[in-house]
Amino acid sequence: MERKQTNQSPTVAKIDIIIPVFNALDQVRECISSILAHRDEHVHLIVVDDGSYNYVGRWITQRLDGLDNVTLVTKPVNEGYLAAVNNGMELSRGDIVICQNSDTVVFAGFFDRLRAVFASNSEIGIVNPLSVWANWTRISFPPGYNMASLSERIWQEGGLEVVDIGNASGFSFAIRREVVTGVGYFDPIYGPGYWEEADYCMRALKAGWRVVCCKGLFVFHHGWSSFGQEGRNEYMKRNEAIFRKRWGEMYRPYETRFKLNDPLAPEKALISTWDRRIDAGVLSFQSQESKPLSVLYILPSLAHYGGIISVIQIMNRLVLAGVDARMAVVGSAEASVLRYGPCYFSPMGYASLDDIAESCEKVDVVMATHFSTAYPALQIFNQGKAKAIGYFVQDFEPDFFNRGSKEAFLAEETYHLIKNRICKTSWLKRKLDEYGGHTEIIPLGLNTDIFVDYEMPRRHMLVTMARPSSPRRNWPAALKVLKALREFRPDIEIGVYGFGFKNGDLPEGAVDFGLIETASGVARMLNQAMVLLDGSTFQGFGRPGLEAIACGVVPVLTKNGGITSYAKHMHNALLIDPSDNAGMIHAICRLFDDGELYRELRENGKGLSSGFSMRDEGDRTASYLRSLVG
Repeated sequence: MERKQTNQSPTVAKIDIIIPVFNALDQVRECISSILAHRDEHVHLIVVDDGSYNYVGRWITQRLDGLDNVTLVTKPVNEGYLAAVNNGMELSRGDIVICQNSDTVVFAGFFDRLRAVFASNSEIGIVNPLSVWANWTRISFPPGYNMASLSERIWQEGGLEVVDIGNASGFSFAIRREVVTGVGYFDPIYGPGYWEEADYCMRALKAGWRVVCCKGLFVFHHGWSSFGQEGRNEYMKRNEAIFRKRWGEMYRPYETRFKLNDPLAPEKALISTWDRRIDAGVLSFQSQESKPLSVLYILPSLAHYGGIISVIQIMNRLVLAGVDARMAVVGSAEASVLRYGPCYFSPMGYASLDDIAESCEKVDVVMATHFSTAYPALQIFNQGKAKAIGYFVQDFEPDFFNRGSKEAFLAEETYHLIKNRICKTSWLKRKLDEYGGHTEIIPLGLNTDIFVDYEMPRRHMLVTMARPSSPRRNWPAALKVLKALREFRPDIEIGVYGFGFKNGDLPEGAVDFGLIETASGVARMLNQAMVLLDGSTFQGFGRPGLEAIACGVVPVLTKNGGITSYAKHMHNALLIDPSDNAGMIHAICRLFDDGELYRELRENGKGLSSGFSMRDEGDRTASYLRSLVG
């Protein structure tokens, strides 16, 4: 069908953006915040709360209360993404309708650029942006970029140019009003989700509309935040069969073209060559004042350790605060680590710590995160590649090694060499103050959107984390305790999570949760349990105990180290001597047997996590980094 190009101003078009929500509050928060920050008076936000947990619904209601151009639909029971987005479309009256996943983030200019794309040609019916998590419009996440710098670079390179793609992904699915009027809503046969957007594209193409990707438009998408793996595979398999039976003949040429001659191949290939290690000067800024603060965190590896998760979390908050935060790491990252929660940046991998020091780009601040990374950080600073140097000290690392060993000496020496330090507890600050310099306490931040009490029934279960490769985790002692409990207290169910242990090592009947690769997965596991055991020889902070308390679990924790910054004996936890197995067993049994004590400690733990805000941690870290460069 022929349509004339329109000269309508892109600022006139009214936009409705529909966000179906089912839990995942940490990502919902950033999605809604980004939309509210970058919308104008012509953008109407429609949020459909699809039967989320009560605490999620409360946050959404409070966040949107009193705002103009906002509609909130609250559904008592989860009916699935497709039904929720159709509910939103029924309420929509805008010239452009965007179906937006709740685990996305948009950036400055998004709505005006989308208007301009639709205004450029009246045959364009559906528009998709690029993203690091999509189907046909998926791009790589170039090393050293964060989501904001990647969005800016993509806009600089691609502008408003479009390419016909035939099939748009549903994470940010923008539709012209005339298409909705003619084609209708998503087909409920694909409920609760998957392949419904491909079906919609086929219907639009059949009606004569174009389905395009804008080469300069980027939306960050985390991906797969609502469906579990098992449900996701089931829905995808079933819905693909429905789709191919209905559209196979029409869809096949588009699919073949995508596989053999992807219309976005040149853009994807170009983006795959970007690397902040070699093209740091490509991004343009209007003035030196508008250039964001740049900081480089150096890590010796990237695996499933609490300290590494802490660095990722802090860097995410820095990115959201407008800091150009980058990570240098030896080797490649375990992909699952970057999926533990949202990751708003892409690490830069190097062959060695020496390689980092020799070839890293200039930054405002370089941050060491482990004693081994302090030496390349110093080299970077001394070479003038960084204006300032800092040290994020998470534990007293000389104690990890035998006294008098080379490793203990090297670890201790770093506290003399780097005088500007951050730590998480007064226990660690007292140790570091002996070396002079200045140590700033910035309390650890907990993702309280994830680690929260679901207020649901629990199993009569004790859980503990295992990491046999780390001697201070005291796994042999914990295992003896678990086996004794299995023999003498079979009424207490036992669960173990972590890595490096063999299922055959566990007591008979124990639940092996294995390596839980997402924060939400850890929270779901904790919400099944009543008691957590952390019998580490000492803890610099002890993230598992704080996570447990936030989830309504009463912990039995080591009395040694910085853990007492939040854990108080006989108030919100029971503290034990990690060398006393009988004492651990007694404390665990006491919590299961003394209902009054258990309820008292659990009640006292409520609200504790509010004092460990990851947003405060991020804001204070950003302020600290800025203070280093004056």
